[in-house]
Amino acid sequence: TLFGSTYTQTQIAGQSLDASKLDVDVMEKIHQMGGLQLVMPQAFAETDCGVLENSGRKVVEFNLEGYSVELPIMGGKTFNAMTFNGMVPGPTLRVTQGDVVKMTLSIPDWEVTGHGNDMHASQITAGAFESVNPGETTQYCYIAEAAGTFKYHCSGVKLVGMDQHVLSGMYGIA
Repeated sequence: TLFGSTYTQTQIAGQSLDASKLDVDVMEKIHQMGGLQLVMPQAFAETDCGVLENSGRKVVEFNLEGYSVELPIMGGKTFNAMTFNGMVPGPTLRVTQGDVVKMTLSIPDWEVTGHGNDMHASQITAGAFESVNPGETTQYCYIAEAAGTFKYHCSGVKLVGMDQHVLSGMYGIA
């Protein structure tokens, strides 16, 4: 059910749902159901730190360092974890709606693999979340537009084995 109307797969059988390839007839059917308005305010918002830092809003800075460590677990054993700031989960990041978030991710030169940071609260394109290689630092900014509790985790468009990084401890709450 979509806004009180049912729209089944058979009603759009054989038609692509790629917005650039949608059949006008499909859009007309949606309109006849009562309409559908797609709203993504600032889904691809300003991310230039210089612009945002001078916007008059409060700037909250977070410095994350991504690296692997051995963490003690039950039974006197250890777990080879991938972490943000040496902890699992990573630090809890708190801001107020409307703040500018300035996120810095550094990977020490002794770390064996690159890491990234996908901040779900940012609502920005994944392009900002490229993998950061050992010995490098990246920074991005966004306005905390959406209120709520969000996750962040290791990510990267070109990062091989990203799921393993998350399962090994590279996640946190913002």
